[in-house]
Amino acid sequence: MTSFEKWRNRQPFARRMFGMASNGNQSAYDFLMVLFEAVSITDDLQDKDVEVAPNALAILFMLFSSLLANPFCRAHGAALSSLMTTGAVSWDLSNQIVEATDYAKRIEQTVFYVALICGGYQLAHDVAENWINESRD
Repeated sequence: MTSFEKWRNRQPFARRMFGMASNGNQSAYDFLMVLFEAVSITDDLQDKDVEVAPNALAILFMLFSSLLANPFCRAHGAALSSLMTTGAVSWDLSNQIVEATDYAKRIEQTVFYVALICGGYQLAHDVAENWINESRD
């Protein structure tokens, strides 16, 4: 299974959660879709557990470059960048410390923050609750 097939298998869940988190803000939804597609490819490149496309690095560059033009990312870039960076640090450590695998999920905090921006505390709470409950299955 390639990284894109793996991502497609998770897309119904992601689309539902990203739609809920973005609360009708198409730019926020697009931001989350691009970010998590890039995360999926990056994870596959790091773990080497599935085949990646030969042009995966070019795809990653295009995905991250597209975020520069995303209106939601431009408006909230400073906070999103900080959150994504701390998520990446936790993710990196989870690859080194077996007992720290729960920290790999810290990048998902970005989804909850997008919900907070787009709909306030209650929406962030509801998205986080749904994400956590559905991720357990």
